Amino acid sequence: MGDGSVNGYSLPYDITAVVLSGGSSNNFVSLTQSLPKILIKVGSNTLLYHTVRNLTINQFKEVIILTSDNDSSLVDENVELSLNLLRDEFGSERLPKVSVVGLPCSDDSSIGSADSLNYISDLIKNDFLVIPCDLFGNFDFKSFLMEHTKSLRLCTVALLDINSIGSAKGKKEVCLGGNDFEEWTYKYRVATVLDKSTCSLLAIAPVLSVESGENLQLFRHHLINHPNSLITHDLVDIHVYAFSTNIFKILRCDFLHNSSIRRYNTYIIVKYIVDYLKNYNLQSVGNELENINNKSWKLSDVVADEFLEYTRTFYFIASGESFNCMRVNSIDSLYSANIKCSLNSKEKIAKKTPKIKNVLLGNFTEVSESAEIKNSVIGCNVRVGDKAKITDSVVMDNCTIESNTVVNKSILGTSVILKENSNVKNSIIKSETTVPENTISDKEYIPSFIYS
Repeated sequence: MGDGSVNGYSLPYDITAVVLSGGSSNNFVSLTQSLPKILIKVGSNTLLYHTVRNLTINQFKEVIILTSDNDSSLVDENVELSLNLLRDEFGSERLPKVSVVGLPCSDDSSIGSADSLNYISDLIKNDFLVIPCDLFGNFDFKSFLMEHTKSLRLCTVALLDINSIGSAKGKKEVCLGGNDFEEWTYKYRVATVLDKSTCSLLAIAPVLSVESGENLQLFRHHLINHPNSLITHDLVDIHVYAFSTNIFKILRCDFLHNSSIRRYNTYIIVKYIVDYLKNYNLQSVGNELENINNKSWKLSDVVADEFLEYTRTFYFIASGESFNCMRVNSIDSLYSANIKCSLNSKEKIAKKTPKIKNVLLGNFTEVSESAEIKNSVIGCNVRVGDKAKITDSVVMDNCTIESNTVVNKSILGTSVILKENSNVKNSIIKSETTVPENTISDKEYIPSFIYS
């Protein structure tokens, strides 16, 4: 399961893809200021472009992008730009309808992904897909959804088998800025209880939480009904879900207000009780879950809506190269994704610049004939001076790299000016920073106080 090709079959009916784009990201604010995460570039194009392209390959007909109301116009502009680029590749007939929905912002509370989905519930008529805007790389959504539609179910959770991906077994890297390298999967590894005979997901919790003392809760009736269950701790929850429309009956519960849909996974703990219950008070389930960590309760204390009797939560193991993906959730992962793009680049560089290899160059960028650039991504409107050397680096839009500079294994935010004779290695340079001439930096943040 999880290795199917995206070619050769179609989805059984129209399934809407919902992309969660929650405004700007604190992880990238030093590089992009307040730019929404979905508009951050990987390679020559934005995460939005890469997301819509992957959904187009997987034959989706409708895509809804949820973002903040403040960012909706910027996102909408990039949708049009991305669709124009994709039209040249795929033709107009294959492109999905892409809608941008701006979510109202409130000063006194933050809207969670559960509230975001409730906001568009009237637009969803069939089962639907939910993905984060920073999912980058291969993901065979069609195989995932074909599995989801095999049976009646409330939810299917995609769990990535990172060990099945050859490129994940690379050498140890040095984290930009001098910290120990941390894989992007660090925060997403989960401990799970799986019934392999039915592909039922019985329990799930972040490995970090379990290692810190949180319980991975499994109840007696689980053991009775699922005697051959497997406990794992090496799968990755990439926050890709397929839901039936019945999920809205749960997402409207008070205990999910202003929270993430990942809190729904707590609901998995008690979902099997519906085989024994016929009551109609769903709010009681919400009340129980709200107090699940600080109250002992009995099966008979919980009641559920009748519709849940025919729903289950399943898991899908995403394994193999057709699921060779990552979350661009940190500066390190942004760097890694860009370097991967440069190494896979088939872009032809003019013969007058023979010292450029495996490089993606943005529009309106000027590179001196004596400059050397290898294995790097260079943004738009960048100027690279005489005898500058850039290796294994990411240079964002509107930067100026003056003559006789060296940039190695570093990432430069937007509008950085790197003055003459500077040498930066394994470093992160904040956007709109001017680095004085003759600066030597190794494993540093520039300016140094941006992460203090």
